Amino acid sequence: MPLGLVLEEGKQFADTIVVGGGPIRVVSERVVASWANEGFSGLLHYPINVESAPPHIAAIRHRPEYFHLELTGRCEFDYEAAQVEVERCPGCTLTRLRQLNPDRGMNQHPFIIRRETWDGSDFFVSLDFPWVMFCTRRVYLHTRKCKFTGFEFRVPEAKHEGDYGRLP
Repeated sequence: MPLGLVLEEGKQFADTIVVGGGPIRVVSERVVASWANEGFSGLLHYPINVESAPPHIAAIRHRPEYFHLELTGRCEFDYEAAQVEVERCPGCTLTRLRQLNPDRGMNQHPFIIRRETWDGSDFFVSLDFPWVMFCTRRVYLHTRKCKFTGFEFRVPEAKHEGDYGRLP
């Protein structure tokens, strides 16, 4: 039986839906088909049922099918190179980062991938940050070209030598 989803707000059926603050990722059939056609790796998808939506959205004739994504690609981060210290809550497994070099600024991207831990997938996640979805430049460029709605990308920029400034 598919997962159920209740839409609480929005103006239309978007191509991606944000579900709480956790690692649940929901995308439309259009996105799944496009990504499959491109041969992107590192994810599985499962049907999800939109059980209800606000009246102005529910009245839209074409209601897309939606899918829950499970990321199977993996990577780990080089916290030493990022100059951050990792603090983990033993009770809830929440992971926090603390800058070791305050001169670098908090806007620096702390996720420097240890290349030997990345499995080469187009979509990947670190077990330290399961709610953060990472992707390759190929996914980023394709998704932007298709003008899918609801996506937000944060592309890291290199400001210091050794920073992770490019998507793999």
